[in-house]
Amino acid sequence: KAQTLGEEHFIKQLKERAGDVKLLLLSGKFTNDKAAQTDMLLIGALHERTIAKMVDEYEKECGFPIRYTIMAEQEFQDRRHIMDKFLYSVFEANHVKVVNLLGVQ
Repeated sequence: KAQTLGEEHFIKQLKERAGDVKLLLLSGKFTNDKAAQTDMLLIGALHERTIAKMVDEYEKECGFPIRYTIMAEQEFQDRRHIMDKFLYSVFEANHVKVVNLLGVQ
C-alpha cells in the first residue's frame, strides 16, 4: 500500500512539474512486465533535468532503478510513422496510459 501511495505521488509530481506532458505511459516495474524495455515513456516538451531529479528521488524511495524514455512529440510521431521497433515493443508490453493527449490507441 505504501508503494502505491508513493507511486501515485510520484506520478502526480511528474504531471505537475515535468513540463508539457502529452503522453505518460507506465510499463515494466509499474505493471510487473519484466519483458518491457522501459518502465516509463514521456512524450512532450519536457524538463529533462527535473524529470531526472524526480526519478532519482523516487528510485531511492522505492529501492529499485526506473528505466525511463523521454521524447519530443515530433520524434515520437516520426518513430510511430516508421513502426519503430522500440515503440512497438513498448505498446505491446503490459502498460497503462496515465496521460494521453495524443489520442494513442
